[in-house]
Amino acid sequence: MKVLPKITLSKSEILAGYDAVSQMYPHVPSLVAWRMWEYAAYQRYSPRLAEPVLDVGCGDGRFFKALFPNITNVTGIDLDQDVIKAAKRSGVYRDCIQTFAHEYAAQPDSFGSAFANCSLEHMDNISGVLKAVWKGLQPGAPFLLSVVTDKLLDWATLPLVMRCSGADERADIVQAEYEAYHHLMNPFSVAKWTEQLEQAGFVVEEHIPILPEFTGRFFLFLDNLWHLTPEGQDLGDSISQRLSTIPEFPQSFRQIVSGVLDMDSDDYVGGAGAVFWARKSSSAPDFTIPLQSAESVKPKYASVLKDRENQELLALKSTVKAQQIQIVELNVALEASDKDRAGRLQLLQNAEATMKQQAADFAAAQQHIKKLTEDVSRMHNEVSASAERFSSCQKEAQRLSESLANLTDRNELARHLIHGIPIRACTS
Repeated sequence: MKVLPKITLSKSEILAGYDAVSQMYPHVPSLVAWRMWEYAAYQRYSPRLAEPVLDVGCGDGRFFKALFPNITNVTGIDLDQDVIKAAKRSGVYRDCIQTFAHEYAAQPDSFGSAFANCSLEHMDNISGVLKAVWKGLQPGAPFLLSVVTDKLLDWATLPLVMRCSGADERADIVQAEYEAYHHLMNPFSVAKWTEQLEQAGFVVEEHIPILPEFTGRFFLFLDNLWHLTPEGQDLGDSISQRLSTIPEFPQSFRQIVSGVLDMDSDDYVGGAGAVFWARKSSSAPDFTIPLQSAESVKPKYASVLKDRENQELLALKSTVKAQQIQIVELNVALEASDKDRAGRLQLLQNAEATMKQQAADFAAAQQHIKKLTEDVSRMHNEVSASAERFSSCQKEAQRLSESLANLTDRNELARHLIHGIPIRACTS
């Protein structure tokens, strides 16, 4: 087995990494606890990365920009469409390509260096990925990468606490869900990673173990806790919201991190992760011989997760059946409701017809009243005319009466004259 030069990071380097990374993720302590180590390790190599750079599993570009602010010619590849969109918006990359890493066909010898930040352990075809990177690099070009190791599984702390409390089954489920969430396909040992890189045609010059046992267990406890889903979403979302209300949290958490670092030995050997510095060898590997498969390294809790999936499938089928019964009952209720609605509609239509008839009757009554009013007015006019004629008749009768009286007087006068009666006596 090849023995790599032993390189470790000082506490001051790691805390400097904390100060840089906590500005990007101030309320995500588990992510900071991991990235601060990567940041510190990368500072050893950042001046030695030659452009153009290939960033394998690039993410949104924020971390790359913080690590290598002076690099301007870099191509990012990632499988996630939304991540690629974010990477393009970042302005970090000259080109962003959505693809499987093992299917990326770069121009041979086109990149001056390659970088992969904690991405290779999630990729299914690790041999194909390393082969694609090797082909795209110039002869002797460096490959800087960080990965998780098998210690990430061995030091899982939250499941250990659960087992100590007698919740073995729950502990297995929590670990299985954690590995599935991270799509953890390649949790290799340092020796295994070295072997994989060398088989792909790289010369591994050195590596830096990151997150030794105390720090690794501390990170894993936080990260396991962060990704629990008691109500269907990551518990970390609620924790982050709570921490965001504490302005002094980043500085206070720094003190906790400092204390945890003091628990680890300065001459630590292994870690939950590792940073490798490798170079493309001058002699090409024989790609006609299949590279060693990573199939032998699978999550140890895969069967537990499968059982959990079967249980969830049965529960889902039961839920679907209950929902089907509810749908039938709802259809029956809807049919009854439709009949009731039809009856109410008929009542409304009848009421509408009655109202229309009443409106017609009212209009007819208004016309009748108008005619009666006109008749009354006409009769009033006739009565007025009759009254005028009656008054005229009265006047005429008065005149005739007066004329008759005058005539009577003359007749009497004439009679007296005839019979010799004195006029005085006659007129008196």
